[in-house]
Amino acid sequence: MRHLLISVALFLALGCTHTRGSFANVPRLPEIGETFTPPPRAIAVVSGGATRHSYDVAVGGIRYSVMVSSDTYAVVALSTSDPHFRTPEGARIGASALQLRAFEGHWVTEASYCTYVLRSGWEASISTGDPLSPRACPPQGAVTTQFTRHTRTGA
Repeated sequence: MRHLLISVALFLALGCTHTRGSFANVPRLPEIGETFTPPPRAIAVVSGGATRHSYDVAVGGIRYSVMVSSDTYAVVALSTSDPHFRTPEGARIGASALQLRAFEGHWVTEASYCTYVLRSGWEASISTGDPLSPRACPPQGAVTTQFTRHTRTGA
């Protein structure tokens, strides 16, 4: 019985480790609105009441999540928190709110996050530190979570 429990624990640990970090390599990042054909190794994460699927992919070693409509497989959002990612403007994870202001764009403030929408359509998210009320982005705040691009911003 003890060997069976150890075997099951190892199987679960190795299985979870293998799938948790799995990103399927794709030749290019799809565009918003484009139909996405998931690679054979891609793992779908169902969200939003099964109306969207999210696939973890890698392009040139940079990891992304591609969210698609479960009906049409049209890309509705792209996101990344990969530290090697750079927007076309040059913004990156770790950039401060002051550094983002050097790039053309505008601020959108939502509860607990402020977002800088860049000209390219990528959005940089910065925590305001207050989960209950939207407020101005702290100048020393840094892009700590992710960059997102979705149908709201287009481009």
